[in-house]
Amino acid sequence: MIEYISRLLAKLLYDYNNNERASCEEIDILQYGIECIINILIPLIIIFIYAFFSHSTIEMFIWLFSFLLLRNFIGGYHASSHIRCIVLSSIVGILSIILISHMSTELFIFKIIIIVLLFIVFLVIGPMIQDESYKYMQQSLRQKAIGTFVIYIASILLLFFLNLHYWASLYIGTISACVLYIIEFLIRKYKSI
Repeated sequence: MIEYISRLLAKLLYDYNNNERASCEEIDILQYGIECIINILIPLIIIFIYAFFSHSTIEMFIWLFSFLLLRNFIGGYHASSHIRCIVLSSIVGILSIILISHMSTELFIFKIIIIVLLFIVFLVIGPMIQDESYKYMQQSLRQKAIGTFVIYIASILLLFFLNLHYWASLYIGTISACVLYIIEFLIRKYKSI
């Protein structure tokens, strides 16, 4: 369904903006971009609606920031179809918002230690890149991850001192990204056996 809609939109956009006939490759590229946008927007809208009605909009945006920032550098599990991606992304987002609302600020130091250990694992193992053509980026991503780690710890400490409730959003965002990273790691480990 998403493929059909994105193909139709790609043809319409290309025909509207160009007088010449589009090649299949140009339409395929535009279709892929539209598919990506749809795959991102649908879960975001679902998660936002849930966050809005549960009065957790700010927490959702902080979670989303931390989740996407970290996921961008470490990679992790990607669903094999659009529907799975939308469903799993929506479930991860909604479960994260539920966890944030029930998270306590107890054992803060323990949670910081967990994050530090996870970042060390990411730096040692490296990002879980899905496409082999991006392997050249692995070292670059590892270096960027160090800067991200520093910003992350500073953000968690800042939010902890400013608003105890909001730091939980960063923490759960980190854990959410880590779960997808670990799933992908285990899948690759299992396939290599």
